[in-house]
Amino acid sequence: MEGTINAGVTKLITLHKSVFGLTNPLPRTVNVRIFGTYEGFKLYHVTHATKLPIWADSFYLPEENEIVASKKSKPAKLLQSIYHEATHAILSKAVGYPPLWFNEGSAEYFSKIMVAQTGIGQEVFREGFGPCKIMLRQNRLPALETVLRYDAGDWPATRQHEVYAVSWSVVQFLTTSQARTEVLRKFVQRLQEYRGNLDSLETLDKLYPGGLKKMEEEWRAWLVSA
Repeated sequence: MEGTINAGVTKLITLHKSVFGLTNPLPRTVNVRIFGTYEGFKLYHVTHATKLPIWADSFYLPEENEIVASKKSKPAKLLQSIYHEATHAILSKAVGYPPLWFNEGSAEYFSKIMVAQTGIGQEVFREGFGPCKIMLRQNRLPALETVLRYDAGDWPATRQHEVYAVSWSVVQFLTTSQARTEVLRKFVQRLQEYRGNLDSLETLDKLYPGGLKKMEEEWRAWLVSA
């Protein structure tokens, strides 16, 4: 497992460079702590990560440069959690404090790509599309403006899977064509320049052809057809 994790994180860094065009320094190493029991993990959680949601089943501690997780029933699920947190480590070093939608959406995007070729297969993408499709049918998919303004207050335990899914869908959508990927890379470039301190709405409204209104129309249409 250690060799798989080391090789995976190395590949993950390469993916961040190729997809996002990251140019700022990236982490050379990141520590990974895996607990054999969920009880041990939760004890460490409540004593070392008091500001993080209690429902989190893995997390990244920037001060210690440490990923913390517990063993899962499927090894691929553990790897998915580690790659999710490793993305936080990469973005923390390269960008600083990115907007929540981008931070979590990117972590979901890259972790899904990394484990899609394992026994989990396409299940990881259904985890993203499923909640979005349900919200669409129930006419409660949030407006793009709401998504781009997500903050820590939008993380109730009963809806956290929806926040992950919707955030992932926006990042995934921005990789679905060369023109959209160029928008994404320019957005990431701004994040690097301002260490994450920028207005997502204002920035994407300027970068996306046709502005934020057009981006929302095309994002929703893509979800419907996906």
